[in-house]
Amino acid sequence: MLQIAVAAANWSVIATIVWVLLHRQVELGTMLTVVLMAAIAGAMTHVPGGLGVIEVVVLTMLDERLPQHELVAALVVYRAIYYVLPLLVATATYGRLEAKARRGAPTPG
Repeated sequence: MLQIAVAAANWSVIATIVWVLLHRQVELGTMLTVVLMAAIAGAMTHVPGGLGVIEVVVLTMLDERLPQHELVAALVVYRAIYYVLPLLVATATYGRLEAKARRGAPTPG
């Protein structure tokens, strides 16, 4: 049950990020539906991270509601926020931990 709750929260966060990036021009429920359909398509194609597949599904499903340039821009920024930002935080944290461990370690000889 906990895993289901965490997964639901994760997909809600993803949909909310894209929804906010699109300036709330689409209903949040619609955005959640589109994101979930895109995730299913991405999983079916076995493309790592659904790269390209998710974007095509979102563009196709919201094509009549929003201009394509807005959708693409929001999806690129979503990818940066959801994937690149945590990577940068983890890299900085790892660097700090390694530096701290080296300061505390005795030097040979």
